[in-house]
Amino acid sequence: MLWVTEWSVPIAKSATRRSVLRSGFALAGLQAASGVPLLSVANGARRSVVCIYLLGGNHSAAMLAPAGSSGSPGFHPALREVRELFASGVLAVAANVGDSTHGPQGPRRTYDAALSYLPNGYFTLGWAAAMAGSRLKDAAFTGFPDARRESGANMSLVAPRGSSRDQLAWHVAAAGRDTLPFRFPATSLGHQLQQVARVLASGLEGGVYVCPVTALAVRGARAARETSRLRELSSAMAAFHAATRSLGLAASVTTFTVSEFHRVAQAPGAKRQAPPPGGYELALGGPLAGGTIFGAGDGIAPGASRERYLATMAAWFGMPRAELARHFRSLDSTAAPTLEFPVQSI
Repeated sequence: MLWVTEWSVPIAKSATRRSVLRSGFALAGLQAASGVPLLSVANGARRSVVCIYLLGGNHSAAMLAPAGSSGSPGFHPALREVRELFASGVLAVAANVGDSTHGPQGPRRTYDAALSYLPNGYFTLGWAAAMAGSRLKDAAFTGFPDARRESGANMSLVAPRGSSRDQLAWHVAAAGRDTLPFRFPATSLGHQLQQVARVLASGLEGGVYVCPVTALAVRGARAARETSRLRELSSAMAAFHAATRSLGLAASVTTFTVSEFHRVAQAPGAKRQAPPPGGYELALGGPLAGGTIFGAGDGIAPGASRERYLATMAAWFGMPRAELARHFRSLDSTAAPTLEFPVQSI
């Protein structure tokens, strides 16, 4: 694939050795080598995760590409804020991550095996539902005010560790009465992340939020749709990170993307191309040592790579290792069940 030089904005070099060491240790797969105990429910109780689920597929090769003859990587210019977050060391990129077509049903799948489906068209992450277990019905909340009318999205919140639906509803109602001094873009994702920030400000901890977003219905060239979508993603993620920093929660909230599937650019009249085996995902905040691209050339099969990526977030949130093995079954015999994101304990 040829890349137009003007489309590639150079990014900063990978995180320095000092920044990686300052971030502490790698996750569960490196326990034996590092001697650091696995993340547990106890030390993860205050953590929250926000999944930005990219519906309808993601041309992730448009997100990151070689920049001209130098060969140094660069972000799409619509990802200006993402590039700045990467350069500041708070955002990381995971490469070679598979998608829903690498699940048990293959390319003809009728559902995403990474998700657990809730009533009325809502969904959450499968591992969050597994942690909630039999109390999922009472631990899930989908009644965000005007969520569908204002953003067209089926936003959800699951609290696996004991908060009831009534308690979640109280926090959401309290959040609706507060006006945060943070500006969010007037987009679907901006509206959803603004609501998440309000709920976090109300004092709720230990939540798993899912914010679905899809490309806007822009007629004409696909490039216009991709640019619009990337701009929405970049500006909303930056606004949300700024809000968590102001709230003093940046170290305990991790935001990450999950793509329904990856696709490639299709030239008009060209023969249909096979979808790529994997693509890029973004992870922001929490204890991540950003400014680094993880997974490039690691030879991990795309299906397992996606499970490792999701297992990394589940482990950081506090899913015990025994539960990781039961839920992410393809990782049972994997030496490193999680991606080696350098992290620090909280």
